[in-house]
Amino acid sequence: MADDSFELNEINQLIATIQPLRNDGTALSDPLLQWLGGGQATETPHIDHPRLTLFSANHGFAVPLNLAPSINYENYIKGCLEGSGRINRLALAANTDLRLYEMDPDARTEDALAAESALTNADLVRSMAYGMMAVEPGLDLLAAGAFGHGSPQAAQALIALHLDQSSDDLAVARLIKQAKGKRGLEALAQIGGYELAALCGAIIAARLANCPVMIEGAAGYAALLVLEAENKSLGDHCRLCGIETGRKDLHLDLAVPAIANAEPGIAVACLIPLLRTHVILNDPSVASPLSQAV
Repeated sequence: MADDSFELNEINQLIATIQPLRNDGTALSDPLLQWLGGGQATETPHIDHPRLTLFSANHGFAVPLNLAPSINYENYIKGCLEGSGRINRLALAANTDLRLYEMDPDARTEDALAAESALTNADLVRSMAYGMMAVEPGLDLLAAGAFGHGSPQAAQALIALHLDQSSDDLAVARLIKQAKGKRGLEALAQIGGYELAALCGAIIAARLANCPVMIEGAAGYAALLVLEAENKSLGDHCRLCGIETGRKDLHLDLAVPAIANAEPGIAVACLIPLLRTHVILNDPSVASPLSQAV
C-alpha cells in the first residue's frame, strides 16, 4: 500500500505543477480558434493529426442492481474492433485515428456500493497511466470519451457530488451517499471506474503535450470536475459536447447532430470535421476574396 500511495502522490504532485493555460490564441477574434490556439500554445491553430480515443470498462455495482445499458456494449465494441461500426465510418470520414481501449474487459471494478472502494490506489494509478499513454507525440487534437456497464451512473454520481446536487436515480443516489463527501481523485477511487480514471489521465497528458481536448457527455464532464477539484486550471484546454452543464466556458459552439448521444464517441466524431472546417474558413493567415476591394 505504501508504494501505491507514493505513486498516487506523484500524480498529485504532477497535477499541482500545472499552471493556468497561457492562451496564445487571445489575439484571434474567434472563440474556437482562441481555445485551439491556447491548447496548442500557438497563434496559428491547426488540425492536422486528430485522434478519437474511447475508454471502456464495467462497474461492479451494475450487476447486482440489474442496470440495463442503453446500448449493447459488446456489439458496439465488436463492431468497432472489426471496423464495421458507425463510429468507424465517422472516423474515416473525419480523417482521424480511432483508438478503443478496453480496460480489463474480463473484470469489473469492485462493487462501489459494497466494497471499501471501487478502485484501489494501484487501480487508480494504473488506469490513469494507461490513459496518459494514449496521448502520443504529434497529436494536435484529442477527441475522447468513456463508456461501460454502470459508467453513466458513476459519471452522474461524480457530477452531482462535485456540484453538491442530489439525484432521483436510485443507483446514482446510492453512489453519491457511498462517496461520503469526497472530491477529486478520492471520489474517483471511491465510486469511479477504470475508464473514467483513464480519461482523466488522457486529459492530463494532453495538457502536457499542448493538445486541446474535446470530450463528450457525462463521462467527460465527470472527468473534468474530478480534475478541477484537484487543480482549477486542468480543464482550460478542454471543451465539452453532448451534455448541457450551464457552463459556457466548457462548451463547443458547434451544433451536435440529434443522433450524437446514441452511441459512445458519436458526438465528438461528428464535431472533428466541423471543427477542422471552422479552422480553415477562419484562418487569419489566408486572405478572403470577400474582404478585398473590387
